[in-house]
Amino acid sequence: AIPQFVIMAKLGWIGSMTALIVPAAANAFGIFWMRQYMKSAIHDELIDASKLDGAGFLRQYWHVALPVVRPGLAFLGIFT
Repeated sequence: AIPQFVIMAKLGWIGSMTALIVPAAANAFGIFWMRQYMKSAIHDELIDASKLDGAGFLRQYWHVALPVVRPGLAFLGIFT
C-alpha cells in the first residue's frame, strides 16, 4: 500500500480518479479481461486491411485496434 501511494504521489495522481482506476485495471483480472477481449474483437482481417492501406504499426493501433477495443476499456473502467 505504501509503495503504491509513493508511485501515485510521484505521478501526481493523489486525489484523482486515475489513482483508483489504473491500479485496479492493471490487476490480474483487468489484464486477463483485456487480453480476451482484444483476442475476440480484433480480427486478423482488420489488421491485414489496414496493412494493405499502408498503415504502419502505430496507425494500426491508434486508428484500428483502439476504437474496436474502446468498449472493453469502458467496461473495465466501470467494473473496477
